[in-house]
Amino acid sequence: MGKGEGLGRGREGASASGTSAGDANGAGRQRTSEASERGVEESAQSAKRVVVSPFAGELDVAGRARASVASEAEEGENDAPKLELTMENVDKALDEVRPYLITDGGNVEVVSIENGIVVVRLIGACGSCASSSATMKGGIEKMLKKKFGDAVEEVCNVSGELQTMSVDAIEEHLGKLRNSIKSYGGECRVLTLERGVLLLEFQGPQALAFSIAEAIKKKFPLVRECKIKQIS
Repeated sequence: MGKGEGLGRGREGASASGTSAGDANGAGRQRTSEASERGVEESAQSAKRVVVSPFAGELDVAGRARASVASEAEEGENDAPKLELTMENVDKALDEVRPYLITDGGNVEVVSIENGIVVVRLIGACGSCASSSATMKGGIEKMLKKKFGDAVEEVCNVSGELQTMSVDAIEEHLGKLRNSIKSYGGECRVLTLERGVLLLEFQGPQALAFSIAEAIKKKFPLVRECKIKQIS
């Protein structure tokens, strides 16, 4: 083989070797670039996962502290000695809700306390407000029960003068309803009235008995319970 051929083949071999090495280096650089890109992306995702507000811990601690203080305050209020259920003490206790009622153009006054039933009168805009029942139960009654405990059985509202609660007064009221009661096939009379518990003797549809009981309680708020003795 001549020197020219040997040199030619040597150059071809060197050229092929150089091409192969170049291809290998290019592929290596591509793999390195792709790995680098994946690493950057994974780092960014990881950073997103671990980045939190520097104030988050402080806010959680502050929120738990406020909740704890509120809970302790409520427990302290519940553990406080209960007040004696008197007209004067109830009137003072109502000072807690009066500012809210006055803001809405109303007010509240104590009318009577008997057998655990506190009778109040919502006046002004509160007396005719559609949400007066919610004000009574969710606001006034709840607050008074916290202040006076089990001494308060119920709080009710009267719009006019408080009706005297007696057997004669209730019988007189039933007399005004008697024609309507008979027209629905019923008969009713008062048996007893003791400590706000009224017992009625009734004959007729059960639904009518419930309606009579509700009418009596509405007329006489100091009747805390109306029992029905059904006869055939």
